[in-house]
Amino acid sequence: MLIAQISDSHIDKPCVFAFGRYDTQTALARALETITSEVPRPDVLLHRGDVTQRGDLAVYQRARTMLDATGIPYALMAGNHENTEALRAVFADARRDLCGGRLATAVPTVTIDC
Repeated sequence: MLIAQISDSHIDKPCVFAFGRYDTQTALARALETITSEVPRPDVLLHRGDVTQRGDLAVYQRARTMLDATGIPYALMAGNHENTEALRAVFADARRDLCGGRLATAVPTVTIDC
């Protein structure tokens, strides 16, 4: 099984740059494009926390659109920048593990956010 892992995307609202200069949405889009073009293609994608910078519901919705577009099954782990209520609301219908444990693909994982 091939697993791709990303973390700390810290995406924010459009035209809001991290530290006033980093376009994190474009960076995430490029990372996902690179992952999806890999041969062989990953079987699962793990996002290991800090999907968004501020935990805005609309930004989680954008992240979900981006992750869904990969066509790769994925799992999310909450980081210290997450708004877990918003994260769970956006991904509630998805068979994704939000806090460690087992993925839908039955790959055991353990997550610790220090």
